[in-house]
Amino acid sequence: MTWGHLLFSSLMTGYVVVGIHMEERSLLWKLGDDYRCYRERTSMLIPSFPQRRNGAVGHDAPDVSAEGGTT
Repeated sequence: MTWGHLLFSSLMTGYVVVGIHMEERSLLWKLGDDYRCYRERTSMLIPSFPQRRNGAVGHDAPDVSAEGGTT
């Protein structure tokens, strides 16, 4: 890896990390407690699969229709 590639990689990584934090702040402002609960259940960068119990996944979030309303 050249110094140029190292510099570029470092700057792009910093850009992505800052962008993630700005997006999360925006989502918290727009969605409030719903997003806060979602964020507690999921990791920031690498998603993990939920634990399955008796073949069902426990979700407390309401179902959302294609039009954006809850069902």
